[in-house]
Amino acid sequence: MDGLSQQSEEEQEAMRLQAQDEQQQSDQLQSNILRIEKEIEELEQKELSISFNEEIVLKRLKEVERTPEDIIKMLMAVGRKDLL
Repeated sequence: MDGLSQQSEEEQEAMRLQAQDEQQQSDQLQSNILRIEKEIEELEQKELSISFNEEIVLKRLKEVERTPEDIIKMLMAVGRKDLL
């Protein structure tokens, strides 16, 4: 009987150590998941900021953008003023 109870205690200790190890791994994985989720949120915020700034830059470019027709009209208007 003594051998059986000793083996059972050893098995119980081994199972306890395995459960403890699995819990540590689970905790580490959960920590990694939370860290990665936070990084994703930060990157998404940066992406939104970049997109917003990009829209502002494109809007400003369109405000100063001139087509060849616009330039010709401007030059003709300046030429008419010179003639007057």
